[in-house]
Amino acid sequence: MRMRTLALTALCVMLLSGCASKGGAGTGSGPVDSPSPTSTISPTPTVTPEPEPTSAGWSSEGAWDACYRAHLAEFPLAEGSSIDPFDDDDVTWDPTLDGYVVHLTGQVTENGSEVDATRVCLVQGDPNDPQVVVNPVME
Repeated sequence: MRMRTLALTALCVMLLSGCASKGGAGTGSGPVDSPSPTSTISPTPTVTPEPEPTSAGWSSEGAWDACYRAHLAEFPLAEGSSIDPFDDDDVTWDPTLDGYVVHLTGQVTENGSEVDATRVCLVQGDPNDPQVVVNPVME
């Protein structure tokens, strides 16, 4: 309670000293000053997620499919290996790269045992003629 009283007192003193320096507002003593320009505070811009590009005609599933086909062309699946079906969480639009980053997840057979693995692709360009870069190193 004491802090609130001190804060209110300090505020009143600041306001009164400001009025006194302008000739005592409302007292009739001194010229009437025009109001000083006030600074405006711009509203904080709202951060919205980057929309997926629609002009290129891609969908996240289309980008995943392009990555899947390019992966199979470069790295055919060995017997016992598999790639998990499309999952929207595996595809991300990257505005910096101007393309989709796709994570193909699945299982590969290494030394006779199944191991979880991920292969990353970058899909760019026109859906009818995509440029797909498949990372040769699996994660």
